[in-house]
Amino acid sequence: VALRSPMIISVPGQQPNRTDALTELVDIYPTLCDACRLPVPSEVEGLSLTPVIEEPTRPWKTAAFSQLSRAGTRGRSIRTTQYRYTEWGNSGRRGKELYDYDADPDETVNIAELPENAELVANLSEQLRTGWRAALPDIQEQVVFQTLPWDINNDSVVDIQDLILVSNSFGMDTLKHPKVDV
Repeated sequence: VALRSPMIISVPGQQPNRTDALTELVDIYPTLCDACRLPVPSEVEGLSLTPVIEEPTRPWKTAAFSQLSRAGTRGRSIRTTQYRYTEWGNSGRRGKELYDYDADPDETVNIAELPENAELVANLSEQLRTGWRAALPDIQEQVVFQTLPWDINNDSVVDIQDLILVSNSFGMDTLKHPKVDV
């Protein structure tokens, strides 16, 4: 429960949609960049949710990842649409947890040690070690950034330089930049 949070994103002009796609908090910043038509910095680990906002049923991330500490022990988790799997300590040496959200949405019964789940635990453990990049959706299309109307100098950034160009044009009959009357 500590790692679950509702995510509500409202983009002006966007039709209201709802999705059950797996998302992570690291996806918020790239999504905001997309909504503002700004480039997403290359060092950002998150992924813009714009494609899934526009098409809620599209295939998306196969897993979400998280880390937490309990009593000084680090836990690493992977959340799929059906399961949450957690390894405590290095490679689960201090314990493992597995919850099936279809059968137990409140995570009350740890089924990691059941013999019938040995293969599932091994698969989820491998996915956890493989990491978040392997869980990303296959996105072929590139996001096209449009120049914002208030980006006066067309440098793809709305900043003080644009404001200076606008303010320097006050009262002028002939405008140096055609967009300063925005």
